[in-house]
Amino acid sequence: MRTILAYGCRVGGDDLKTMLPSMVSEKPIKNKAIILKYLKSFPAGPSGLAYCKDPLTGKIFADGNTMYNDGEFKWNTKIIYMFEHYNMKLCDDFTKQFD
Repeated sequence: MRTILAYGCRVGGDDLKTMLPSMVSEKPIKNKAIILKYLKSFPAGPSGLAYCKDPLTGKIFADGNTMYNDGEFKWNTKIIYMFEHYNMKLCDDFTKQFD
């Protein structure tokens, strides 16, 4: 399975705060509400034990980093959060299905 993140984007590591500006879209994301609904519609898969923390505010937004997939693409709780709150770039192969 392929990740839904755009090339060069990632959601982990200590340097995420400094990398974030290059990983987000300045423009409004086309069909964002539809994409979010899709991402949140799948049953939860395996979950990591570590909590998820917003890289800019430090706020904990989830008790674990749950994995999801649709059979072709995979994503997790952090990716959903970063897309929803910061417009994290997703790969074109994934987003084109919502055009």
